Amino acid sequence: MVDSNHTYPWNAGSECRKHWRTYLITGCVAFALAILVTASIPREYAGRVTIADENKETDLMIGLSNMQAWLKTAMELNMGYKNIKVYTQHVTSRSFAEEMSRVQLPGHKTDYGHYLRRNHRRPWWEKIFTPDDDVDIIGLIADNIKTEVSLKFSTLRLQVTDQDPVVAAMLVDSALTRLERFVSEEQHKLATQLKRNYAILKERAEKHYREAQQRYTEYMDSHRETSLSSETIEEKSLEKEYDKAYDAYRQSCLQYLRADALTNKPVIPFAVVKNATVQQEASSPIFMGYLLSFMAIAFIASSWFILLRKKYHIWKGGVSS
Repeated sequence: MVDSNHTYPWNAGSECRKHWRTYLITGCVAFALAILVTASIPREYAGRVTIADENKETDLMIGLSNMQAWLKTAMELNMGYKNIKVYTQHVTSRSFAEEMSRVQLPGHKTDYGHYLRRNHRRPWWEKIFTPDDDVDIIGLIADNIKTEVSLKFSTLRLQVTDQDPVVAAMLVDSALTRLERFVSEEQHKLATQLKRNYAILKERAEKHYREAQQRYTEYMDSHRETSLSSETIEEKSLEKEYDKAYDAYRQSCLQYLRADALTNKPVIPFAVVKNATVQQEASSPIFMGYLLSFMAIAFIASSWFILLRKKYHIWKGGVSS
């Protein structure tokens, strides 16, 4: 049937089904490309370790009321560097990659950065655009470090990949050790700074307390035999100021003692939920991922080719083949 414009009506789905051979050919090409690309990419092995956040540990209760201890409202340190999200930011930073580049590999008698420079294999197409000498080793190390956070369980899975499974195992242990040292050092810095701050507050509170005590004592010594109402009011005011200053000083002393105890408290940054392991199977490349990607590209490209060719024939006044 011909429509009023003297053209032949057609359906995109039917047109594509008519050219199933085109899909078959491009599908075979996509399959071959997936095999070629997968075979060209060196295999990598992943070392993994899972840790859990320890910010719910029982804190020191020096200077805390029962309600504060129960609600854990005085956990300033645990809300700083001791946080699973901060762990992720640190281990995926370039500074951490630079630190990892200095890890010594006993079996290779060199550090990890120089080991990668000599031994890292790359696909042939990468060498066309970037020579081996121009490879950013620190960026490569950063790309090899991955994290996966579970906020529900407060856990972090740390993964370090390398083309040698033995090296991957050593690297994930080194990364865990360096993360633990970083958190411990930062915790100690924060605890020390907190102690300094409370020492200043304690000194100020003591000064205010001594001044209030002196004013109250001098007034009482000079008004022993008087009973005027104005003097009684002044006495009560000075006594209230003295009691308030004493309570503030006592509280500052307790806070300082707690801060001092925190500086000497052993830091347990996290708990290792699952020890470091390296799977025997390579973590990459993944053949199915490349196959599905190439198949999707082949299907879309073939469909566009068929439909655009049909449009072109119609525009030229031809009839669908």
